[in-house]
Amino acid sequence: MLKSTTEAGAAYSVSAQSTSSLGGGPCTNVTVNTTGPNGQISIGDCIRTPATALLLGVSCNSGLLTVAGETPAGSTSVKLSLSNGTAITIPVTVLHAAALKGTGWAFTALKGPAPVPTRAVALNSSGTRVALEKLTILADCTQNPISDATKTLLASAKTSAGTPFTIVANHYREYGHVYFCLDGGLPSSGTAQSSAAVICPAQLPGPYGAGQFITCKPTQFELIYGLLRDPTDTVKMSANGKPLAVTQTPLPVSVHATGDLVYASAPLTTVTVKVLGAGGAAVSSETVGSADQAKSCT
Repeated sequence: MLKSTTEAGAAYSVSAQSTSSLGGGPCTNVTVNTTGPNGQISIGDCIRTPATALLLGVSCNSGLLTVAGETPAGSTSVKLSLSNGTAITIPVTVLHAAALKGTGWAFTALKGPAPVPTRAVALNSSGTRVALEKLTILADCTQNPISDATKTLLASAKTSAGTPFTIVANHYREYGHVYFCLDGGLPSSGTAQSSAAVICPAQLPGPYGAGQFITCKPTQFELIYGLLRDPTDTVKMSANGKPLAVTQTPLPVSVHATGDLVYASAPLTTVTVKVLGAGGAAVSSETVGSADQAKSCT
């Protein structure tokens, strides 16, 4: 785990965990946990393959410009050139999953709306250039930022054991386009959650961009939820050979996405997820979780 401070003055940590996703098998999920005034927690990409180039994204939220993304093997820092002629250097967290072959993750946040990052250079421990990336200049994003408080409650339900859960849409803007992520987990008050997992369907491939929330308390269960891109498709889920109650509902226009929200709760075990086309033909089939998940709660 890397601990550092952003250019905006907020302490943050970067950690990585091997996991699996519905769309692409094993991956490494990168979590950036900021502990500044906003107390924001953001989830990076679920990385499946080694980075062969510098792949940074720039976005804005609540007046901050965030820079985050993958770095190729050998990178120990990234030098960012800014639009006012200055430059800053940010550290790289090396992801130790063998399949990623030294891929790293870089992150920082700057006070917006200017100056903006224009160019990034990945450097090795000797200061030699490993990779170069010309960054897209932000315009609409910095002029019209979306607040972290822009949330929409999409679902509030209970598991078969009576444990409540919620799914909330959380908007963000990148390169002038509005996207959304889904926060699924245990409710606390209003649209905030005491414990949640964040997924961004735009970063997940396949007909059903989905993820999991797993908890041991107050009861053991997993929540599988995400975006079904074609509303004419249907999703069937089963656990231990028994069908699960699946909810499929259209997304409101306010979340700037097309498709249906689909979710189901299940025991901590292997869940089979199938997407069927309008005629009933199989579009995709995945297994999520394992029977050993419950052991983590003991």
